[in-house]
Amino acid sequence: MRRKKKTKMEEEEIKKSWNTYGEQLQTGKGLELSLVEEVKVMKAQMALTQLKWRRGIEAALFFVCFALLVNFIAVHFPTWYFMTAAGVLAVFSLIGLIGCIVEMALISQLDYATPVTVFQSQLQKLKAFDLQLLRLVFLSIPFYFAYIIIGFQSFLGVDIYANGTTAWLISNGVISLALIPFSIWLNRKLSYQAEINWVRSLVVENGGKQIQSALTFLGEIEDFAGEKA
Repeated sequence: MRRKKKTKMEEEEIKKSWNTYGEQLQTGKGLELSLVEEVKVMKAQMALTQLKWRRGIEAALFFVCFALLVNFIAVHFPTWYFMTAAGVLAVFSLIGLIGCIVEMALISQLDYATPVTVFQSQLQKLKAFDLQLLRLVFLSIPFYFAYIIIGFQSFLGVDIYANGTTAWLISNGVISLALIPFSIWLNRKLSYQAEINWVRSLVVENGGKQIQSALTFLGEIEDFAGEKA
C-alpha cells in the first residue's frame, strides 16, 4: 500500500516538474519572439521615418516649384504659350506636393502596435499609393517642351517659342506626341516586380526601397514565429 502511494506521489512530482519545465520553455519562446518582434518593428519604423523625411524635402521642393510657376504665369500674363507651359507644370507640381503630404500623413498614421498582419496590410496600401504617385508624376514626360520654354525664358531671357524656327517647333511637337505612348507604356510597366532593371530601379529609388524593407522586416517576424511554433 505504501509502495503504491509512493509511486503515485512520484508520478505527480514528475508531472508537476514537467509542467513547470513546459511553462518555462514556452515563456522563454514568448520572450524571444517578443524581443525579435520589437527589434524588427523598430527597424521598419526607422525605414519608414527615412521615407517620411524624404517626402518632406520633396514636398518643400514641389511647393517652391509651384510658387515659382505661379509667379511666372503672373509675370508673363497674357502670353498664352508661357501661361500654358507654366500652367501644365504647375498642375504636376501641385500633384506632387499633395501626394507627398498625403504619403507623410499615411506614414504618421501607421500603428506599430497592431498585429503584424494588420500592419503589413497598412504598408501594402502605402506601397500602392506611392507607386500611383510616381505614375502620375511620370505623366508629365510628354510635356517636356514646357520645360524648354520656361527654362530658356527664365535663365537666358530668350523667348524660344517666338524665336524658334517653324521646323524646330514642329519637330518638338512630333517628339512630344511620340512621348505619349512611351509615357503610357512606362506607367503600365512601373511596378515592384518590373522585369526591366531600370524601370524597377525607378520604383525602388523613389521610396519603394524603404517600404519594401519594412515589409521584409515584418515578414521575418512571421517566419521566426513559425519556427518557434
